[in-house]
Amino acid sequence: MYQRPIIVVEYKAHKKAVNETVKKLPNRLGLGKFIWEAASTRWGNLFDKNGAANENIEF
Repeated sequence: MYQRPIIVVEYKAHKKAVNETVKKLPNRLGLGKFIWEAASTRWGNLFDKNGAANENIEF
């Protein structure tokens, strides 16, 4: 309807379905996808094990 590029971000579940959907968007409007896990020590480590924000995140 809007014919604008799409980037899917911050998803975890249904990885295969998300990948297929983005690839199949018409007119190459699916620019990509980006998985980000804020609780991961590799990708952010912004929250502790209880889900509370830690010193790595600023309010």
